[in-house]
Amino acid sequence: MYVRNATIADLDAIMAVEETSFGEGVAEEAMATREQMHARIAMFERSGFPEGFLVAEEDGCIFGYIVMFPTVLTPDECVSWDKATNYGNLTGVFDVTAQNTFIVSLAAVSRAPESTSLLLVHKAFVSRLQRLRAYGYQKDYCMFCARMPGYAQAHKKTGITPEEYWCLEDGDGNPQDPLLRIFYHMTTEKPRRLLRDGYLPDISSGGHGVLFALEDPVANINALAQLMCNK
Repeated sequence: MYVRNATIADLDAIMAVEETSFGEGVAEEAMATREQMHARIAMFERSGFPEGFLVAEEDGCIFGYIVMFPTVLTPDECVSWDKATNYGNLTGVFDVTAQNTFIVSLAAVSRAPESTSLLLVHKAFVSRLQRLRAYGYQKDYCMFCARMPGYAQAHKKTGITPEEYWCLEDGDGNPQDPLLRIFYHMTTEKPRRLLRDGYLPDISSGGHGVLFALEDPVANINALAQLMCNK
């Protein structure tokens, strides 16, 4: 499997991944439209940042993708996924010279090779580090909104609030929510804060989410490399 920049010719395959991962996996309204996906690819190509939209391909089949863009937004301004991405359109928040980056989405089909998501994120983080060095930035925030799909069930059983749930940890200091735990292991960094009503389409998260604001690109890359070596 290899990771490369997306092209308009990949649009059908990308939309198939999108439908499986978000339309079926979360909710239909969580999906990007075909027009939005087309516009994203065109925007990245036009702006000189084609590495912002990557696909994972093997034997001519696309198994996953990741979208990441440079932005002037700060963690305090990213109060929801809609706000951070301008409802998925990226217009008005994309700035190719900006210091920070925001991961719009990461998706892989269920039949994808095991390390597909790790490879995509690793490649995106390497591009992030190269970009920081090219522009002379000393640090950045790489931000993304994450679901916490264990919340709705936990709330039903115990009445726990999202404010209480998102920061729960097990005895080893790992986030208790299974998806937040995965992202912690992938990045070595924990969620920065709760996004109440920050991801409304996701019923399993109760419509809530969290914001990750990664600050150490080298540690993030090393964590991913270690995970891939252990696969």
